[in-house]
Amino acid sequence: MRRSGTGGGGHARAVRAHPAIREALRRHGEPDQRRGKALCRRGPRADLPGRGTGVSAEALTLVAFAAGIAKVPPTQFPPQSEPTPLAVTPKTDEAFLREVDEELRRDQIVDVWTKHGRLIVGAILGGLLIFAAVLGWRYWSHSKAEGQAVKLQTAFDSLAANKPADAKTALDELGASGAPGYSAVARMTEANQLFNAGKAKEAAAQFGSVAGDTSVGKPIRDYALIRQTNIEFDTLAPQVIIDRLKPLAVKESAWLGSAGEMVAMAYLRLNKPNEARSVFKTIAETDGVPESIRQRAVQGVDAVDVGGADQKGK
Repeated sequence: MRRSGTGGGGHARAVRAHPAIREALRRHGEPDQRRGKALCRRGPRADLPGRGTGVSAEALTLVAFAAGIAKVPPTQFPPQSEPTPLAVTPKTDEAFLREVDEELRRDQIVDVWTKHGRLIVGAILGGLLIFAAVLGWRYWSHSKAEGQAVKLQTAFDSLAANKPADAKTALDELGASGAPGYSAVARMTEANQLFNAGKAKEAAAQFGSVAGDTSVGKPIRDYALIRQTNIEFDTLAPQVIIDRLKPLAVKESAWLGSAGEMVAMAYLRLNKPNEARSVFKTIAETDGVPESIRQRAVQGVDAVDVGGADQKGK
């Protein structure tokens, strides 16, 4: 390449071409050579390609920069983009394995449904039927209990209105209903009515039937036993009373007051004042016992002490 100016022999002096210019000329000259249009002629000099040789604007700009015409350095040209591959080969076979696993699970589900589909459907329907039956039974039980409660309240209202005949009809129906709680309450109410009517023996028998009914809760059975013993107290042997009520005549029992009084009186009838005094003292010192019963127990302790002193004085 030659630069304008006087060189040796009156010709323009030769300068060394910039490396970037040489590279650009080389790149753009190769296609021309393939088309039979060589960019440079063989010889000591190389002319710039003429019109139609296919030299890009980048190459011309590089030449102009080297000649001092252009002021843009070749480093500011945008770099040519690298070719983007159309498809990227996966580095692993994770996607393939996941797809195989999904297909395997789908096949397993289809196989299970094919073999056991009817059983699964039958089990689901059976569970739904059982659930519906439980709901229906609970609704029926609740409705039945509600009706029995209304009937019991009707009997109490009839007794309060001095209509014992109407009350007896409702109480008899409840007693035969088979519901343990309502049946026990109805039978004890009838027993109280019998006792008030002067039928102590029948009343005691009715309370005894409730006390011996194991389908009834223990608190109700204990109450019925105390009422039965109270009605029969004058006709029972003292030891029978003690045997019946001694398990209830303890400090932890809710029936200590009522049961303990009768046990203490039975001990006195057996001429066992020390045992009677112990029971009376337990009743008097227990806070859960009604105040009236505690006061009677204190009087019982005093009476036993006075009686003991009299016996010693004699």
